[in-house]
Amino acid sequence: MPRIAILPNAVADQIAAGEVVERPASVVKELVENAIDAGASTIDITIEEGGRALIRIADDGCGMDRDDAVLALSRHATSKITTADQLVGVRSFGFRGEALPAIASVSELVIETAPDDGAGTFVRIAAGAVLETRAAARRRGTTVSV
Repeated sequence: MPRIAILPNAVADQIAAGEVVERPASVVKELVENAIDAGASTIDITIEEGGRALIRIADDGCGMDRDDAVLALSRHATSKITTADQLVGVRSFGFRGEALPAIASVSELVIETAPDDGAGTFVRIAAGAVLETRAAARRRGTTVSV
């Protein structure tokens, strides 16, 4: 009988991705819910080739600073709850911190975000690995391109 072992993070992330990201529509749902939870009043959705070539969700929500933009790509990183007690009556769409890392583990993903107009952050990820992080000028909010 095989020995029990902990799955490597890359394998666990892809399993989680299979639960969160079943098809392109699941990606759109997760990213739109993140935008709503961020307080967006405007959400622009761009889809090319049924989501196989591009899914881009742009919002005017609260945006993120550089540290939060990178941290949001880690499993279980969330701004929506901090304790198990908060699970009762949770009022946000998402709270597990699984969507962005799951999507990033099976795609090429770019996050452009800023908490205020002006200085923002650009993060590029492929197969779950951060490839580039740099400053970027943009309006308040977040754009995620998958």
